[in-house]
Amino acid sequence: MRKIDDPRIVLEVVPVFAYNERFVFPVHSVEDYKKLKDKTRKNIILDIGHAMITARAMRYDPIDYIGRLMEELDIKIMHIADNDERKDGYEDSHLHIGEGNVPIEQILRQFKDQIEFATLEVNGVNPKDIELVTSWLQKVHNL
Repeated sequence: MRKIDDPRIVLEVVPVFAYNERFVFPVHSVEDYKKLKDKTRKNIILDIGHAMITARAMRYDPIDYIGRLMEELDIKIMHIADNDERKDGYEDSHLHIGEGNVPIEQILRQFKDQIEFATLEVNGVNPKDIELVTSWLQKVHNL
């Protein structure tokens, strides 16, 4: 594999794809992530919504799983997203932040010193979404 020397390019892992109505998790264990990072020589952006889907499906403890990914992969970039257990927890429902059950505040508090850059998923441009994003930006800033 040819190395692309551009630190602006990072990888985000989509946890699941469907094949003939079977769910497949090609990258799910911490070891899988390490192999991907080593082979591509790229950093990983951790989508905590995707990590929650994987944890639910593989019956991992979500906080332990996210913690291991953060620490063992030296994650510096996090995508903050929320979802819940719709369709057995495999659906990335892209809920408004705070409407799902991803323990966002706990994760951010635990890894605030490690995260150098974060993206916050916004699902619309209306007064409710703007208010929600503004309040979450303030929460993150005050952690």
